[in-house]
Amino acid sequence: MQPTLINARYCAALPTFNARGCSVHTVIEARNGKEGLQLFKPADIDLVITDIIMPEMEGLEVLRKLRTRQMPPVKIIAISGGGKQSAADNLKMAKFLGAAKVLAKPFSNEVLISAINELLPGVSK
Repeated sequence: MQPTLINARYCAALPTFNARGCSVHTVIEARNGKEGLQLFKPADIDLVITDIIMPEMEGLEVLRKLRTRQMPPVKIIAISGGGKQSAADNLKMAKFLGAAKVLAKPFSNEVLISAINELLPGVSK
């Protein structure tokens, strides 16, 4: 079975990720955090990638909701470029709320691919 990732809003690096031959991942894209939570099915999702600043529901709220309803916890990569708070503050809070990895924007495609491979070992080419 292919690992499935939910990507809440941040998709710029994923087409490159798929184009590099790492097609063992199925990606479900959500336009915002609210839609990401609606698409989330614990048995089908191996990794969630979420931006912190999003419309309708921000990434920190997504993290809180996933942690209160999901057992066992899904692996999460949180991404931030800042906002009202600095990226470092947002990512520190994301880590506190259970994100397995945090990435500060901007970052390279290789950094995202490495984070995905680290959290889902043995499934990428």
